[in-house]
Amino acid sequence: GSNSARDIVVGGFLGANGSYTQSGGTVDARVLWLGNGNDAVGTSMGSYTLSGSGTLTTTSDQHLGYFNSTHGAFTQTGGTNNVGGTLYVGNGGSTTGSYSLAGGMLTADAIALRSGRLLTANTFTQIGGTHTEAGNFGVHGATGGVGTYDLRGGTFNIGDQLFIGASGAAGTFQQSGGALASVDNQWVGYSSDGSYASQTPGHDGS
Repeated sequence: GSNSARDIVVGGFLGANGSYTQSGGTVDARVLWLGNGNDAVGTSMGSYTLSGSGTLTTTSDQHLGYFNSTHGAFTQTGGTNNVGGTLYVGNGGSTTGSYSLAGGMLTADAIALRSGRLLTANTFTQIGGTHTEAGNFGVHGATGGVGTYDLRGGTFNIGDQLFIGASGAAGTFQQSGGALASVDNQWVGYSSDGSYASQTPGHDGS
């Protein structure tokens, strides 16, 4: 089946929690919000699970945690997630966000592993599947925050440059498996502290 909406909000106001599970069909929206803390007491949690043959498409951004103390978690074991804008893993305030890619395909215009004013940690874990970035990819938080990319398996293709640590925030890239390939440079500590740790013989995970 198919489901279409202007925006999809999972976990809204007043600390409400929500979960969305998709194992088939198509879901189309402008923006996806997992945990929306736009109200003053935003402590909500939102989770999205994508598996099987399901296809999720947003023409604009996806927010995994949005302002205040919200949390957003996206788990993908199959299917396809098409992000027309930026995938924000944590966005604003003391939010936390996480993305786990174990199978299927993820394509995004950009991904921001970011917190807000506080030192919250936001992580992207890839243990399988294919992740494709058309342009640059930055691993860092917002100012003062920390972003971590953990590549354990699968394939991560970057169409331009990789920046680990930038925009006033630290970044960490951990690779224990899988294949990482960027068309252009890989910067470790571009304009902020960065670290790359590999337990494999080469950057491509071979």
